[in-house]
Amino acid sequence: MFPGLLQTENYARALGEPESAVDQRMQRKQVIGKAKITAILNYAVFDLDIGGPAVMAEQCGYVADLAEKHLIYLHVVPDTARVGLGGALTIATRNGHSTVSLTTTVRDITSTAPDLVDDALAGYDRILGAALPAVESVEFARRREAAWKERS
Repeated sequence: MFPGLLQTENYARALGEPESAVDQRMQRKQVIGKAKITAILNYAVFDLDIGGPAVMAEQCGYVADLAEKHLIYLHVVPDTARVGLGGALTIATRNGHSTVSLTTTVRDITSTAPDLVDDALAGYDRILGAALPAVESVEFARRREAAWKERS
């Protein structure tokens, strides 16, 4: 699914989260435009029907808008790539210190351990290397938005 930071309110609600969790997620979005955010998303998140065609069209358009306004860097991993399929990876860096968060089907791990940070950064580089360039990624998101609009 789309990462919480990039979710529209309707998409977050369609996930069935409690209203308090949706409100907190929307509050956290205030970081957009203040921090450098690179979102590398698997193409499949644009095709997974969460909330129906209207919600998905809005969600795809929202992510494309953020990228077009240069509020995030968007890269889509195409279906031909076989990297980054093990779960979500988040890396936060400030003043030379990094924290990684790994979300897998087994457990969530948050760590500042240097070996885990190094492995996460290497994984990030592999995934980014397999992803579409920024312009092509936005075009992909817009095509998916249009396809969902046709279905609604």
